[in-house]
Amino acid sequence: MNIIPGQGLWLKGRFANGTQCDYNRPFLVIENTGTIIKALNVSSLRGKETKLIIPSNKNLSKHFPPFPQPSFVKLDEIYHYESFSELEQSVMSSGKCLDTGLLSQVISWHSLYSSENRTWTVDMKRSELILLNPIFATT
Repeated sequence: MNIIPGQGLWLKGRFANGTQCDYNRPFLVIENTGTIIKALNVSSLRGKETKLIIPSNKNLSKHFPPFPQPSFVKLDEIYHYESFSELEQSVMSSGKCLDTGLLSQVISWHSLYSSENRTWTVDMKRSELILLNPIFATT
C-alpha cells in the first residue's frame, strides 16, 4: 500500500512548538512526494467545539473515513514525514480516505491560510519516527 492524500495516519511525534507528544494522534495526509509525506494535524471536536472560531481550525464535516470521531484540521502547522515502508502501519481505517471533495477543500484552505499567515513546519526523519513509534522498529 502506498500512503496517499486523504488517508489518516495514527502517530506519536512532535508538536510545532517542539514538545514531544507522548500519545498517538491523527494526521491527514495532503501530499506524498515519494520521499516526504506532508500531513496536517487533526483533532477531535469533543469538548473543543469553541476551537472552530480560531481561523486556523476548520471542521471536517465528513470526517469518516478515516477519522472515527467528529474532527477538525489545523492549518497553521504542517508535518513533513520522511517516507519509509513501515510508516504504512500507521494508516488509519484500513487505508480508506477522506471524501475527495473535502480533501480538495482542506488543501485549498491550507494553501490560502499559509499564503496569508505564519505557519510552522515540523520535519521528522525516519529515525525519530521509529524512536517515538517503536512498532516501526519491530518489522
